[in-house]
Order: sequence, then C-alpha cells, then structure tokens
Amino acid sequence: MENSITPVNYGLPIPLRTVCDQLGVSRRWVYDMIDRGKLRQYKIGKKVFFKASEIMAALEEDKRGKEVANA
Repeated sequence: MENSITPVNYGLPIPLRTVCDQLGVSRRWVYDMIDRGKLRQYKIGKKVFFKASEIMAALEEDKRGKEVANA
C-alpha cells in the first residue's frame, strides 16, 4: 500500500475523505480503528480530521496484526 502523506503535511489535520483517497482505506476501516481505540478523530465544526502520525501508526499496527494472523 503506497501512501501520499509526506513530511510536509505530516503535522497538518487531514480530512476523512483525504485519508481514504490517498491511503486507499475505507471509511469503515477508519471508524473500526476509532472504535478499537487505535485512532483518534478530531472535529472542527461538523468535519472530522485526523493526525497523519496517528493514521500511519494505525496502518502499521493493522499491517502487523494481519501478518501475525497469517503466520
């Protein structure tokens, strides 16, 4: 899975749609990570945002979990 989050925008809040589009993950995956306590959402008004560093950590943890399950 190739991602488009670069060091330039690593600290900026990222909207949900951008997370899904750039990382190729579904909205369901994002909300599953929130429900499991692996990802935190930030709201500005009615819009939901995420920190790139937290998204990348959740992706890595999910990847490691799948590798362990497949071993």
